[in-house]
Amino acid sequence: MKRYLMAAVVVMVVLGMVLVCVGQEGEQPAARPERAAGRAGGAERFRDAMRRQREAQEQALNAIDEEVKKMKTAMETPERTRGDYQSMSEEEQRQARENFMKVIEERQKSIENIEGQIARLKGARTLTAEQDEEIGKLKALAEQAKKENATETAAAIEKMIADKEKAFDEMLTKLGMERSSGSGRVRRPGGRQRGGQN
Repeated sequence: MKRYLMAAVVVMVVLGMVLVCVGQEGEQPAARPERAAGRAGGAERFRDAMRRQREAQEQALNAIDEEVKKMKTAMETPERTRGDYQSMSEEEQRQARENFMKVIEERQKSIENIEGQIARLKGARTLTAEQDEEIGKLKALAEQAKKENATETAAAIEKMIADKEKAFDEMLTKLGMERSSGSGRVRRPGGRQRGGQN
């Protein structure tokens, strides 16, 4: 009997504590309306950011699909055999070379566009983290070269670092982002700093 009484008392105490906690939660928004409004606004901004991110990802995937279709179409064009090429006149050979070079250039543009869209899918945070990791390794290598008095090697590595940083900043600009100085965070044009994905 004592066991049942003790269990009932414990259950009553727990229920009483739960009711008090629920009552306090119900009073908080009324006691602090500005805080509740701030939470609601923050949640709305988060939902908007997530919606924009999904839309950007969808656009990137659609652009990748279009580039892949272009490349497949170019690959499906009939190829001439080596014997066909040798039997052509000089003018036909020149035209065939020009067409071939045009296909190669278009393929390269498609590959670059796909790489840009993949960078968009990765997002600013991932791109910056990958860049920082790569630059960190190169800086460690340059320091090691300096310790070994390999000044020419250290200078070459430092030039490589500068070139990679410049190319990275150009890529971010092309994607519509800028890296803010010193923090490793990425800033969208317009001044708002973003630590997350674009």
